[in-house]
Amino acid sequence: MPAPDPSAGPAPAAATALLTELAARGVKLSLLTDGKLKVSAPSGRLTADLRERIAQHKAALADWLTEVQDRDHGPPGGPRLVPRPAELFHPFAPSDLQMSYLVGSQEGFEYHVRPHQYMELDFPELDPVRFARALNEALRRQRASIVVLRDDLTLQTVRDPGPMRVGVTDLRHHAEGEVRDHIERVRARMQRSELPLDRWPWLAAEITWYDEGRARLHYNHNNFFVDGPGTGRFLDSALHCYRHPREPRPELELSYRDCLLALAELEESEPGRTSEKYWRERIPGLPRPPAIPLATGVGTQTRSRLSRRELVLPEPVWTRFKRQATSRGLTPTSAVYGAYCELLSCWSGSRHFLLSNMVTRRLPLHPQIGEVFGNFATLYPLEVDWRPDEPFADRVRRLHTQVMADLAHLYWGGAKVLQALNQEWRSPGQAACPFVIGSGLFMGHLDRPVFSTLETPQVLLDCQFWEQGDGSLWLVWDLMEAMFPAGLVDDMHQAFGDLLDLLASGAAAWQRPAFDLL
Repeated sequence: MPAPDPSAGPAPAAATALLTELAARGVKLSLLTDGKLKVSAPSGRLTADLRERIAQHKAALADWLTEVQDRDHGPPGGPRLVPRPAELFHPFAPSDLQMSYLVGSQEGFEYHVRPHQYMELDFPELDPVRFARALNEALRRQRASIVVLRDDLTLQTVRDPGPMRVGVTDLRHHAEGEVRDHIERVRARMQRSELPLDRWPWLAAEITWYDEGRARLHYNHNNFFVDGPGTGRFLDSALHCYRHPREPRPELELSYRDCLLALAELEESEPGRTSEKYWRERIPGLPRPPAIPLATGVGTQTRSRLSRRELVLPEPVWTRFKRQATSRGLTPTSAVYGAYCELLSCWSGSRHFLLSNMVTRRLPLHPQIGEVFGNFATLYPLEVDWRPDEPFADRVRRLHTQVMADLAHLYWGGAKVLQALNQEWRSPGQAACPFVIGSGLFMGHLDRPVFSTLETPQVLLDCQFWEQGDGSLWLVWDLMEAMFPAGLVDDMHQAFGDLLDLLASGAAAWQRPAFDLL
């Protein structure tokens, strides 16, 4: 499935965003000889919203595919993503976000911490020995993408990554209170554990076995190496190996190294130069982050310690919200972004401000790029202009246009954009924009873990959201609690939920020019 050329063809921004989202989700789009579009996808990855968007842009996508169907994967003028097994163990440069993580995790920088993610998953029945075997089989399939950080700050593929040990505590005949105390002790030990960068394994897994076969999986990993979609695909693969041991998934011909080299070459190509020009022209006019009130007397150059707030929109509410959005030509992602921007505008008094938009650069350069175990995430500045006095729907429509334009220019890395922004502002060592937002709707259904936490450097407030298997929406805020005045985050979080409910209730809310959220 080819990527669109941002300089030609119909609706380039929408085409780029849609094709990139399809590639990240593992959805394949092709053009049949009769001019019809063929869509194939793994189970659960092709949502009703995505089907509607494909149908909405069907003519433009068909025209685009007709133009590029004889070309190699990748944007015209860009490189090909070619597997290079003979060079697998040659050192290579980290991704731009990985370099940002390396810098941002050092003491002396604002809100520093080594990035990692901890989660707990419950299973009604699980054989720990069989699961450990399945987990290691999934790792074996990804062996060409298991890398470590060298002293010279390059990455290198591990030659013989050994099997990962999965610790098991058998509490099947213990009282409920003992089980609960043990789970809390494991959580306290693992959720702040900063895993190594320079050696394998940088994953840790333990199983609490209890109640005649139920199991709690404690899973911690260094998300310096793997992004959210990569983690989800890996755990899906492990569960597939567990449930269907005689149905192995196809071997991967790509390595993480292959992908990063192609992305680096893309930045130096004609599409990369076009994207660089787009961002450099926009940087001088970009605003500052929202002026959310912060606590006084708290140092910014301390270890980041993020806590989590969660919100679930029930399926009926989320369905109504999506219907309101799509009836106005908006994607559900842009609509949630708009609600979040409305909240930040009210609480900061800022009408023109900057967010960091978390996106995944699994660009459609190769059919298997969505399966690779690696970190393709990056941050781009997102300009929010709430200055015109207009209905909320019109503000979100303009924001949607801005998001689509930005997503058409992912061929120059986000960290380079933020670095150029820091140079413009003459603010080295500072977080250019510590307010982050990211949509996980492109990942398909992702169910909420029993417990989860995420720590990333140079973040004050990180808002992300996913659709669950039951059709509800799961939203999380990961934030540095100590940086905000007491009670402010609780009030903001309540107001956010109230606003989403209001926007789901009917058309009148979308026509309002302002909301009372304070």
